Amino acid sequence: MLNHLICSLKRLNDQNNSENEEALVYQAIAQCCLKTGKKAPYFQFEYEKHLVLQARLKHPDYPIVRLAIITGIDRRRVAKILKGQAFLRYSDKLDLLVTYLERQCDKQNTTKILKRGKFESFEYFCKLAANGKLTSKAMADELLLQGIIADKGKFYELTSRVDIKPKPR
Repeated sequence: MLNHLICSLKRLNDQNNSENEEALVYQAIAQCCLKTGKKAPYFQFEYEKHLVLQARLKHPDYPIVRLAIITGIDRRRVAKILKGQAFLRYSDKLDLLVTYLERQCDKQNTTKILKRGKFESFEYFCKLAANGKLTSKAMADELLLQGIIADKGKFYELTSRVDIKPKPR
């Protein structure tokens, strides 16, 4: 992964076009994201962290507010990054959905969840977990592919429990 990123960056030196430079950097990051299985917010968090640290190295006398202005990152977040207290603000939507489904199954003492409905349905929990960013069909397809749920007509059945590690905040 790192070798690919280094090779891509070496190609940047050979080309003078700034559009190609940006495209190659984005392409290399996307390939790293797909190879490692890490989600985009992870790379965004790392980018913000390194951007703030580089700005601090370049301008050690600047106050936090000025660093926030030149980096475009919220001043409170800049302060936390500089203190080493910043954490990734990200919860995987599928992990969150599975947590909701498991809680519902425990509450109802069953493994089946209604596909559609206003409340306590798979569609409802998808809206809670993804806030409209992903459709319930896309989330269902992914969970079916992973074998976490099974299609049972009007219901989805939770087939396996997932060990979800809490994410730091």
